[in-house]
Amino acid sequence: MKYHYEDIINGLNNNQIENVYFSIDGYSHYNNCLIKRCPNALIHNKYVFKVEMSLTNDNSEISIYYQKFHGDEKLFKIKGKGVFSLKQIWNKVIITKINYFKDS
Repeated sequence: MKYHYEDIINGLNNNQIENVYFSIDGYSHYNNCLIKRCPNALIHNKYVFKVEMSLTNDNSEISIYYQKFHGDEKLFKIKGKGVFSLKQIWNKVIITKINYFKDS
C-alpha cells in the first residue's frame, strides 16, 4: 500500500500514529528507519510533543522534533546525489509497518 506523505505527517502531528518503520528503496544504508512519537517531554514544567526519527539501527543518525514533526529538514545523505528531506525522497520510501495509537 502506498501512503501519502501528508497523511503520515498529519497522523504523527495529530497523535494518531505511534510509529512508522520504513526504508529508502535502493539505499541499503537507510533500510531500517523509524519515526516514533515519544511520551510527551516535560520542559520548563510544561509537557510538549516530541517525535524522534532514527535513520539507522546504530542510532548514529537521530533527529528530535518538539511541538511539530518537520519533514522538510534535509537528513538523508545520498552519495553522489546530495542531501534530501523526507518530503523530497518520499517517492522512494517503502513503509514496512505503521502502529496507530489505540484510542485515535
